Formats: sequence, C-alpha cells, structure tokens
Amino acid sequence: LIWNGDMSVAKREGLYCSLVFTCCCSHEIKINTSKQCLNTSKRDINVRSVIGANFAGIGHQGLVKLCAILNVPLPIDDDHFFDTLDYLLPTFESYKLRSMKNAVEEACKKSNGRKITVSGDGTWQKRGFSSLHGVVEVLSNGPTAKVLDLERLSKKCSICTGLLSIKYSDPKKYSEIKNKHQCEVNHVGSSASMEVAGIHRLFARSKMLYNVKYAQ
Repeated sequence: LIWNGDMSVAKREGLYCSLVFTCCCSHEIKINTSKQCLNTSKRDINVRSVIGANFAGIGHQGLVKLCAILNVPLPIDDDHFFDTLDYLLPTFESYKLRSMKNAVEEACKKSNGRKITVSGDGTWQKRGFSSLHGVVEVLSNGPTAKVLDLERLSKKCSICTGLLSIKYSDPKKYSEIKNKHQCEVNHVGSSASMEVAGIHRLFARSKMLYNVKYAQ
C-alpha cells in the first residue's frame, strides 16, 4: 500500500521537532521526535546534547559544528544551551557529592577506620603555569582510585570581566550586578601554587565534610 498524505513540521526546538502526518481523509497523526522532560518544557534530546557537548569538552560552538557536519538540524541556541546547563547543575552537583561520599565510605571500610591514605593531583585549564583556572582533587589509594573531594580554583571571574563593558556606560547596573553576583575568584597567587593551595583546603575540610582524616 502507498500512503497518500502529507507530512509537515509543526514545531522545531533545536534537535527536537514535532511532525504532523495528514492523511488524504484529513486525519492527522502527530509524532514528537523526543519526549518532554519531567516538570519542564525542555526536550530530552536537547538536554542530552548539552550533556554530551560538555562531557566531550566541545561546548556549544563545537556542538553546532558537529551537527552541521552530520547534516542534522542545529542544536538549541547559545542562551538556551547555558540555560539548560543551569537546569542540570543541581543534579550534577548532587550526584557528584553522593558519589564522592560513597567513595570515602568505601575507603574507610578498606582501611578499617576513619583515617585513610590518599593522594593528591591537580590539573589546569591550559598547559603550563599561566592558566587562570585549575582543579585539585584527593583520591583514594589503591588500583582503582576514586575521587574523594575536589576544589576548583580561579583567578578570574567571567561575570566581573563581562561587567567591565558597562562600568562607565551604566554604572548603576554595573554596581547592582557586581554586588549581587557570586564571584568566581577564589585564588590569589601564581597558577603553579593552585595545586598546593587546593590540597591544603581539601585536607582542612575532611573532618567537617566526611569525619575522616587524610594521610599521605
């Protein structure tokens, strides 16, 4: 049998679209190419594309290029991309904390106490010691080391930098945002010193956070 009808796109949002199949008898069937996420208007395919782009380290621009190469519709725009990141952040944060807490308890079980042997490691956004951002973590000891805690260190705040463009043209708005935002800067000093500073913070809060004592 040959279907006699028409197909149209009723709605498109990034990689999601709503297709309408209209039969010659005027009967319509609507098919959504992706389900809607619970308690939000966001579509699953768009949320997954944002997660994938960040896990792959390509960001929004990289995702746009990838979609173009694959000859598929472009992803959600830049504003919606970062809005989706804000939507996902609490979930990622909750999973991160739960995962690290489980890793700590696993390490305590292996050591038969609340004093555990750990190792520390640091990485920077850019190679060398000129990076403005870095991450330091402590890991459990053993063949399958797991992250127990981590600290992000930054010498630069993207919001503070962006605000400089309106510092003189709109001083009132500049002061309002400047005073309300949570500044990302939490390290003063050389990039090379980030690792030592971060490890010190992680060791200092181990008792309060997990009721454990780290040992090297």
